[in-house]
Amino acid sequence: IHFERDEVTFLEKWHGTERELAQKISEAKGRLPNVVLSDGLLLLISRICTEFQVGSLRADIVMYKTATALAAWKGRLAVEAEDIRQAAEWVLAHRRRRQPFEQPTGGPQTQE
Repeated sequence: IHFERDEVTFLEKWHGTERELAQKISEAKGRLPNVVLSDGLLLLISRICTEFQVGSLRADIVMYKTATALAAWKGRLAVEAEDIRQAAEWVLAHRRRRQPFEQPTGGPQTQE
C-alpha cells in the first residue's frame, strides 16, 4: 500500500535492502553447485518421507533440493540436519494433515 501512495519514497527506502538481498541470492547461487549432502542425511530424507507415507519420490527430490539450497543460502557447503528439518516442513506441509515433527494429538492413550 505504501508503494501505491508514494512510489519514489518506497523505492528509496528499500533500494539498499533489495540490493543486499540480490547479492545474497547471487552468492548462494554460486555456492549451490558445490553443496554436498551426506549419505546419512540422504537416508534421513528417505526415512522422513517413508514415515509420512509420501507416495512418490518427488518429495524426496524436492526435500533434497530445498535442503541444499538452504545450506547455500546460509553460506555453507554442507547440508545439516536442521536444513532437512526445515525443508521437510515446507515440502511435506501440504501432503499431510499434521505438520512434520508435530506430535500427534488425541487418540487412544496408553497407560503404564
